[in-house]
Amino acid sequence: MKNCLIIGGAVIDVSISCITPDIFAQHSIPVDDVRIGTGGDALNEATVLARLGYNVSLLTKLGRDSAADMIRAHCEQVGIRLLDCVDPTISTSVNIVGVTEDGERSFITVRDSSLRKLSYADIEPFLSSDVYVNADIICLASLFVSPALTHDDCAKLFRRFKADGKIVCCDTTRRKNNESVEDIAEILSNVDYFFPNLEEAELLTGTLSPADITNRFLEKGVGTVLLKLGKRGCLLAEHDRKRLVSAVPSINCIDSTGAGDTFAAAFISGLADGLTNDRCAVRANATASCCIETRGANNAVFDRDTIIKRETTITVTDWE
Repeated sequence: MKNCLIIGGAVIDVSISCITPDIFAQHSIPVDDVRIGTGGDALNEATVLARLGYNVSLLTKLGRDSAADMIRAHCEQVGIRLLDCVDPTISTSVNIVGVTEDGERSFITVRDSSLRKLSYADIEPFLSSDVYVNADIICLASLFVSPALTHDDCAKLFRRFKADGKIVCCDTTRRKNNESVEDIAEILSNVDYFFPNLEEAELLTGTLSPADITNRFLEKGVGTVLLKLGKRGCLLAEHDRKRLVSAVPSINCIDSTGAGDTFAAAFISGLADGLTNDRCAVRANATASCCIETRGANNAVFDRDTIIKRETTITVTDWE
């Protein structure tokens, strides 16, 4: 079994369901549910991989506080090897997650907490560790999240990963400073698998056509693009072919928090098993469907039999 290393954010989420637009216009308002749990792109991905039974390590930055203790306890419980860069001068990030009735979510984050502070200087010392040396697949889960990790830093890291023979994956969030695909071209040129969602990709490329979007990324050197299309599934794009991998039908979306992270992690698990890209994408959509049926970023229970059954409902067709 291949070893996976995930790099990026780990936070505590305070999830509120089901909120309405007038939540701040009232003195007091009842909601369906408030939960405290772990979250963050990288921690979500690592959690899914661990619960699916894979060897996974997480490189993240934390403060020295009770929130960090919760994250460490979570990693120990699910079987994630945690490589945490501790900075006692900052707080570990706590995010407020507002979930609407249809499962969509918005985030309130703390500007100067650990989520924004991960840097190349934090990551570089671990590149001589046994975890890095033994990692077969590396994923940066949080492109654009930490301003301390510059585009040049990411490009430098990815060049190192490729030179060392790693499979390089990259997930992303929305751009923060109006970046275009040109601004991250050096990063993309060393990415084997890229996992943007449609909104994120539209902003980066300035185009609305899924096929054109993936072409822009492929032109910059990405090996394979997995464009997440929500209820439609995903567009799997390689240089010689594009396929639409459908979503699992008739799923009740309760909370979409962590769905994209679950997709990326499940795809990576397929790579770890040596599956074809088509089979990896089918597994990713099937596993993500389990996530959105549960409240919270990483609370879903991933039953292998359920995932396999859902895979049979997914179709792979040429993109037209």
